Amino acid sequence: MAERIHPKTTPRNEQEPSHPPALAAAGTYVNEQAATRAPAAANPAALPAAASVSAAAPIVAGIFYLIFRPEAPNYSVDDKIGIYYERGSSVEVYYKDVSLCDSVWPQFYQPSNNVTVFKTALKGSSIELTSSMRKDLVAAQTSGKTVP
Repeated sequence: MAERIHPKTTPRNEQEPSHPPALAAAGTYVNEQAATRAPAAANPAALPAAASVSAAAPIVAGIFYLIFRPEAPNYSVDDKIGIYYERGSSVEVYYKDVSLCDSVWPQFYQPSNNVTVFKTALKGSSIELTSSMRKDLVAAQTSGKTVP
C-alpha cells in the first residue's frame, strides 16, 4: 500500500536540519515533495478500481437488457394518415448527382390510401452533363427504364 505523506509538526523555535535548503533564485518556489512522490498512473492501488469498473459495465448492460427487454421498433402502416403538402414545397430531379430541373410543388392534401398523380412543369438551366452521362441518359430513356 502506498505511504501517506503527513506534514511534520515541530515547534516554531526548533528547526529540523533534515538537509540543506535547495539553492533557488529569489522569488522561486521549490517543491521538494513533488519529485519524491510516484505519479498517480503508477499507483498500483488504482488498477483494481479501474478493472472492477470495466468488468461491471457489461454486467450492468446485461441486467438492463434482462429487465427492459428492448426490441427494434415495429413500424406498421396506418390507414388513417393523410399528408398535407404545404405552400413553399419544391421538387428537384437529379441524374447521377447532377441537377436536371426543379419546380415548385403544388399545395394539396393527399388522403389516406390514395395515390395522387398530377403534372407540374419542371425547368432546368445550366445543365452540365458529360458526354458519357448524356449517352447513359438517352440509353436508359430508350430502353424504357424510369428516367426523369
